Amino acid sequence: MAEILLIRFDRAESDEAATFMVCNEAGLVVQPPRRGRLADAAPLATLRRVVGLLPASEVVTLDAELPARAGAKLLQAVPYALEEQVADDIDDLHFAIGARAADGRTPVCIVARSLMLSIEEACTAAGLSLQALHAESALIGGLPGQLVMLLDGEELHVCAPDARAVTLPSQSIAEALGMVLGDAVSAESGASESLGLLVYASQQDWDARGPEIEALRAQFAGLKVQLLPQGPLPWLAQGLAGRGAINLLQGGFAPRRSSSQGGWQRWR
Repeated sequence: MAEILLIRFDRAESDEAATFMVCNEAGLVVQPPRRGRLADAAPLATLRRVVGLLPASEVVTLDAELPARAGAKLLQAVPYALEEQVADDIDDLHFAIGARAADGRTPVCIVARSLMLSIEEACTAAGLSLQALHAESALIGGLPGQLVMLLDGEELHVCAPDARAVTLPSQSIAEALGMVLGDAVSAESGASESLGLLVYASQQDWDARGPEIEALRAQFAGLKVQLLPQGPLPWLAQGLAGRGAINLLQGGFAPRRSSSQGGWQRWR
């Protein structure tokens, strides 16, 4: 089974800081996560597909009604179709499209072009060639009857059944869950009692926020907690298989055909 070098960019520290690991196509760990600089990850790219994850807070995903076109023409039409829904100048933004849904709408990811350029430059300087780049929240999927939550420091990723994962600040977990459910969630007021709450968190995050989450137990059909001893990255890696995450490397940022080999030919 082919192996993947999965890189989670940590832009809060610097463009060159990252957590990285090697996994197989099913997302199972081959080499455990390490924190370091992108240059430290470069030797692991040999004969492996290189996939990056952007912080979910840096990526906006919208649904658009787009003409039934394919390839470059559709990508060129996207900015104008969404121009009224974005506050920034479309020339400052990068757009990436996903698969057209059965209802005719197409998911579109929007990222600052300056961020895409900085990631590209940092990877090039480190000797890395990305073949795919995803929003990390795109690897989080829902489960029937469960509200799936990843507690990740100052961010909270929440995915309701049959919905797209959303990322919110974790300052108030009750308020964040309330925004997702459309209800006022608190220890005193009801939420959706038909849903279970499935929480994923590192030991450190659970120690810090566990009591706050436990206070909401009665508002859900059940509460299950899965601790992540190696942090979120191995869990996110499992979403690489069959999730259909949008590859942000489209248009001018699309990898060249030879890039799948260029990352390891230098080492060979």
